[in-house]
Amino acid sequence: MKDKLKAFRIETYLSALISLVIGVLFIIFPIDAESILAIIIGVFILVIAAIMLIGSIMMMPAGIPGLLLSLLLGFLGIWIILNPASFMRIIPIAIGIMIVVHGISDFSASFGVKALGVKTWWVMLVFSILSIALGFVCIFCAFGVLELSGIIMGVILIIDAVVTTIVTIRSSSYMKKMANGPGYVESKVVK
Repeated sequence: MKDKLKAFRIETYLSALISLVIGVLFIIFPIDAESILAIIIGVFILVIAAIMLIGSIMMMPAGIPGLLLSLLLGFLGIWIILNPASFMRIIPIAIGIMIVVHGISDFSASFGVKALGVKTWWVMLVFSILSIALGFVCIFCAFGVLELSGIIMGVILIIDAVVTTIVTIRSSSYMKKMANGPGYVESKVVK
């Protein structure tokens, strides 16, 4: 259980970091460097695919779905690198889908944190709803978003990275408490 929790946290933190980096790149290079940006995104996706592949192999046979997903991501990364202009036309939709998926995951995790008794669970809920809404903006206004500039997508990706990180930290705490049983109390050092 602890190995799966650790693998989950690493994958989630890496995903949030990559969202953050891509978001910053969009703000710095909004539209001018779209081919270079597409290639960078393709490389990041290949890195994620490789990390997922290694994690899936380590968790066999339970890792078969992750193995298949890592292979799909690997093919996507290669396609992006070979077809950067095509990718840039659909990138707002792809980013929107990723943000909606993160938002839905964060939405359900916020209720898990509420069940733990965390008083600020509603902040996570609000940010997850904001992520979902911003993801739908990217999906349904894809060409408008691209015309306005990549800065909007960059800001949305940074917000998504922050929300995902916060939810993962809170969820990890919740999962540790659940894994250690009902009588588990974390020790705190008082200085």
